[in-house]
Amino acid sequence: MRCEVRVDACGVRARGSPKKSVAVCRGGKHPKGNETRVLSVPSRSITSYLGGKAKCAQHIIDALNHPMFNGLHYVEPFVGYAHILRRVENKASYRASDANPLLIVLLLAVQQKRELPRVATRDDYNALRDNRAADPLARAVAAFTYSFNGKEWGGYVSTYERRDGRVDDIPASRRRYYDRLASNAVFASTVLQRVSYADLAPHDCLVYCDPPYDKTTRYRNAEQWNADAFWQTMREWSATNVVFVSEYDAPDDFVCVAHARKMSCVAGGKNQSARTENLYVHTSALARTQFSDRAGPAPPHLDIDLSPPGGGGGAAV
Repeated sequence: MRCEVRVDACGVRARGSPKKSVAVCRGGKHPKGNETRVLSVPSRSITSYLGGKAKCAQHIIDALNHPMFNGLHYVEPFVGYAHILRRVENKASYRASDANPLLIVLLLAVQQKRELPRVATRDDYNALRDNRAADPLARAVAAFTYSFNGKEWGGYVSTYERRDGRVDDIPASRRRYYDRLASNAVFASTVLQRVSYADLAPHDCLVYCDPPYDKTTRYRNAEQWNADAFWQTMREWSATNVVFVSEYDAPDDFVCVAHARKMSCVAGGKNQSARTENLYVHTSALARTQFSDRAGPAPPHLDIDLSPPGGGGGAAV
């Protein structure tokens, strides 16, 4: 699998090598007249999770780890496989949650370094899927560790043969990721809980949301998703928090501050599609003083001109 990232011809890049850079989105669009070239970068095989951020997430990490956000309390309401959480640094505390009960059961077991059960056969997998009264941890391991492409109950998978003939042991690869996650200091210190984002009330926090993307594949038994209600909550949270949201699109009052082009795949094989994933903040948050009064310059891909049309004042993120 290959991962594409965009680099603006104007030369504004994120930290790191050019091949890991992401383009500036000024007001959600590229500066007029600037060409954009696409780089194709090989990416290492990492544990899959539907909508996960194992790859092509440096633009998100750069934003969350900017020095201006050091010392804030960090909240992640859609933690997934913790691919973002484990790379967030220098925060006062870490809280992560998800509405998916089996996912939280799995993450808590990993955090507590419990021995995870094994699912020997497809019949065992199907039996755990169909028996909701079965051991929650056994069901959680089956649902994610032994499911195709990390999709909850997406079909039993044990090995996967690549086009070059190599055979991957998928459950073993995922267990290795769990071991690395368990040894991650940030993950180990995180308060994990099963709760819907709608039941949270963060205040004076740095919040990163990676919600179920609107009009895309959803998890089996996932809570009914209301995109309008989600964006309204993000507006309300933005009044007292620094809120970043990953999505393909957003309402007009949200501004794209960074993006990365990535290959997405749920069905596997050749059924992949290239999508541009954006990082948004609400317009009301851009001019707030906490974006400019903390130590350190803004990262290049968050340098947005907030001057109103016709000139005048304005702050930069």
